[in-house]
Amino acid sequence: MYSAPLGTGHDDFSYVVQDASGQSGQGKVLIEVLGTDRTFYRAEDGIRSEATFENQVPGCTGTGLLRFDGTGSIEWTVTARTATTARLVLRYFGELAGSADVRVNGGAAVQVALPFTGWAAWSASEPIAIALQAGANTVRVSPSGGQSIDRVEVVWEEPAAGNGPPRVPTGLIARPPRDGGAAVRRLAG
Repeated sequence: MYSAPLGTGHDDFSYVVQDASGQSGQGKVLIEVLGTDRTFYRAEDGIRSEATFENQVPGCTGTGLLRFDGTGSIEWTVTARTATTARLVLRYFGELAGSADVRVNGGAAVQVALPFTGWAAWSASEPIAIALQAGANTVRVSPSGGQSIDRVEVVWEEPAAGNGPPRVPTGLIARPPRDGGAAVRRLAG
C-alpha cells in the first residue's frame, strides 16, 4: 500500500504491479480528491461558441477540453441555494499568454490572466470572486485565444449554507489514463 498526502484536486500516479508468477505490468491512474466545498463544471458540458472540442490531449479531467483559437466563449449554469460569493478557478493550458473575461448573469466582465504554460502543461488560474444570486446563475468565460479550457471550479464560500448543486462527499475517484482502461471507480474516503 502506498499513501501520500493529497489536497483537493487531482494527481496522476504511475504504478507497477507484479503477480505471484513474476509477470509484471504498469499503468497510470488519475486520482481526484473531491471536497464538499467546491463544484467542477467540465468544459465539454458547457454551452460553447467558437470553440473546438478535443479529446486526444493528456491530462483532461473529463472527456476532453475546449480549445479557443480566437474569440469564443463557454457558458455554464451554476445554481446557488442562497445568494453568496464564491471563488472561480479555471483549469487550462495556454499555448499563448492571454486572459479570459468572466461574466456572471451578463454583468461586468472580470478579467483573469491565463499565462503561457505550453501545450498540455495544465495550470490553474488565480481565483476570482464572483457574486451569485439565489437560484440559477449564468457564468460565461471568454478566453482571448490560444488557450484550452478543461474545467471551471466554483469554490463555495459558505458550503454549510447548502450552496451549489448536490456534490459527492469527500472521497477519492480513480480514473484510468486518457488512453483507455476501466471505468471510473469510487473509493471509500
